[in-house]
Amino acid sequence: MALNADQARAVAVRTGLCVVIAGPGTGKTETLAAKTTALIESGERPLVVTFTRSAAHTVMQRLDSLRHAATIGTCHSLAFRLLRRLSPGHATKRLLYPWEKERMLRRLVQQRRWRLDTTELEERITRLKACGPATDDERALLACYEQEKGSARLDFQDLLLDATQLLAASADWRTLYQASYTHVLIDEGQDLDPLQARFITQFLPPQNALTLFLDPDQCIYSYAGAHPGALLSLCTNLPRTTIELRTNYRCHPGVLRASQRLIRHNGSQRTMIPMRTGDVGPRFARVHDEMAEACVVAETVQGLLREDFAPADVLCLVRRNSDRTLLEIELARRQIPFFLLQASREWHPTYLEWAVQPLTACLLVAAGSDDPDWWEAVLRPSVGGAHAQHLARATDRRAAATALGERTATRVATLEREIVAMRRHPRLPMAVLGELATRITGVSGRELDGALHGLHRFPALQAFVRHIETLQSLMQTPHGQRIRLSTVHRAKGHEARVVFLPGMSEGIFPLATAPIEEERRLCFVALSRGEDFVFVTSPCRVAGKPTAVSRFIAEAGLRRRFFPSANRIRSLLAQTVAPFPTRAGRALRYAQEHPPHASLSTAA
Repeated sequence: MALNADQARAVAVRTGLCVVIAGPGTGKTETLAAKTTALIESGERPLVVTFTRSAAHTVMQRLDSLRHAATIGTCHSLAFRLLRRLSPGHATKRLLYPWEKERMLRRLVQQRRWRLDTTELEERITRLKACGPATDDERALLACYEQEKGSARLDFQDLLLDATQLLAASADWRTLYQASYTHVLIDEGQDLDPLQARFITQFLPPQNALTLFLDPDQCIYSYAGAHPGALLSLCTNLPRTTIELRTNYRCHPGVLRASQRLIRHNGSQRTMIPMRTGDVGPRFARVHDEMAEACVVAETVQGLLREDFAPADVLCLVRRNSDRTLLEIELARRQIPFFLLQASREWHPTYLEWAVQPLTACLLVAAGSDDPDWWEAVLRPSVGGAHAQHLARATDRRAAATALGERTATRVATLEREIVAMRRHPRLPMAVLGELATRITGVSGRELDGALHGLHRFPALQAFVRHIETLQSLMQTPHGQRIRLSTVHRAKGHEARVVFLPGMSEGIFPLATAPIEEERRLCFVALSRGEDFVFVTSPCRVAGKPTAVSRFIAEAGLRRRFFPSANRIRSLLAQTVAPFPTRAGRALRYAQEHPPHASLSTAA
């Protein structure tokens, strides 16, 4: 793609601080790659810092044969490499596995009786490490976490803290790294927190050449301490050039108009100019409840795929992780393969998630399964991971439990007795069986809310068993043959011809507990993922309680589609989406975006 005038200006600036304000679909990645290429071809040594591994991979693809002439990675991968090289003492430490951290956080919540779920606790700890504790309570919370984690294990923030401290304390190493690069380019600068900003400033070359791509309207991680000014506040001494990319190449004009109308309620005055033509904007429909909503979305997707619509062109977005369970059930019921966009960890369908596996496994074992993997998941909350793995595969489970001590033997015997009792009542309602399974396994937390709520969709235990078998089968489908399902946060950097956005009711999107400005920015991100069409649904009732339509629908000026059905929605799509195939060369980011979980002595 040839660069437009604004993009060419951004590429041409080689000194001082160049701030490029790049809204969604304005060719930011193309400009970043073009500037990196120009720097390499002029003999410079650029450092490119991206927000995700997926974005780093995309930049490498754009650079093609020149990618080895630049250093490209996320803050965490750069810190990992630096510590492996400069700090031999870190060789004995290792990164926490996601499931390991989740278990540790759950144990803290239970022991300390904090009124938080593990997700909220993780977000709070991330923010405290990024911004620093300000009160005695915050310092105490952080101290409890660090004590539980121990000094031999690291989380992502530890990588940045240790690497930053190492460079700040060693002028020689800092000078060496700064001399290694002549220009630093930062992607998604609005999502940097103060810790990441301090880490990046350690690499600024002597000539202070820095290019920062950001969009304040897409700052959606402020709960973790991110702020558009995090890095800018540390570079006030640099001469600044500000360039705004105004031309939008992605969105249909109706989609672009709706997203801009929405974000103006946050005070944004920026305007993007659409390159495409047309006049049909996003639509919304009110549906009876969240179950009817999942059905209409799944039926519409099924119809699109039958009409030879490419799976890669469909993206379903939800506000929260727990909001995806019902949609997963309806997609699986229609044999529609899907996969979840990845972020800092690997995600699975709800009932196969690590935190939910004990519930799922207990129900499957109660249905008659003797699979050792499911038995391991059932035993894990009671006896721990190592013992569970051993006992699940033991020929005589009770004898093996007795050998591990009286306490373990008692727990295993009690668990087996209660599962036998469940097996005598397979016709109980699934909601009741689910509550029994949570009591037997001892699992708890808000992570289970979506899973327990979804059990209402299964008429009997065998229907649930068939759902798990279907999920396992669908997960074997190649990624290119699956539609994408994601939270809005994880969809950053992705787009699709057709986007479905369910759950647009007050209390869900926006969340009642979140700052409204951040929720509006998140909705702006969601709408702007759509290339051709966005269809929004708003349930009238959720969990049996009436819900009002989201204020964002009126703010974006979305027109209502009455009496929604799969056929009517596809008819509306036909007015907007021309029957053309997936764009050649579309780079779908299917790679998992989490760093390696190994000791620092192994390769990153």
